[in-house]
Amino acid sequence: MDRGRRLFGVLLIALSVLLLISWERWGRSRFVYDDVLVLRENVQKGSVITERMLTTMRMEHAGREVLGPADRKWLIGKASSQFVHSRAPLYRPYFEKNEYITGRNLDRYTLKIPENWVESSPFSLRRGDRAIFWSGGTRITSAPVAATDEQGKTFEVVVSREQTARLGRLAETGGKFVISRSR
Repeated sequence: MDRGRRLFGVLLIALSVLLLISWERWGRSRFVYDDVLVLRENVQKGSVITERMLTTMRMEHAGREVLGPADRKWLIGKASSQFVHSRAPLYRPYFEKNEYITGRNLDRYTLKIPENWVESSPFSLRRGDRAIFWSGGTRITSAPVAATDEQGKTFEVVVSREQTARLGRLAETGGKFVISRSR
C-alpha cells in the first residue's frame, strides 16, 4: 500500500510537470494572446497604408478596440492621421479616409471657406459630406468637407490647386457661393 502511494505521488508530480510544460508551450498562446495588426515600419502622418506594410503579432490581452486580422481589408487604402510606430497595436482613430489627407506632394490642400464667401449653406454640413459649390445657378466644383465650426458658418474643404484657383477667382470678384450637400 505504501509503495502504491509513492507511485501515485510520482505519477501526479510527473503529470503536473507535463501539464505545466504543455500550458507554457501551447495553452498560454492560445487562450491569453490575441492576433493584432501592426505595421512593419514607422509610418508618417498622411501615408497611405498598403498590404505589404501590415503584419500580425500576438499580444497579451489586446482589447476590443485593437485592429485584428479581420480588419485588414478596412485598413488598406486608409491614410494615417498621425505618426504610428512600427510593431505598435493599431486603432481606428489612427487612420482616416485618404481624401482628407492634404499636402503639396498630393496636390490637395485644406481651404477654409469664410462666412463672407457663402450666401447659403446647409446647417447640417459635417465632416465626410461632399460640399457642392454653386454660383449664379452654375455648379463650380465639389469637395469633401474636412471640418466645420460649431455654428456651421465656416468650414474647411479638401481641394486641388485647380479648385482653389477657381474658388479664389470667384471670391475675388465678390461672388458668393450657394453650397449644397451630398453624402
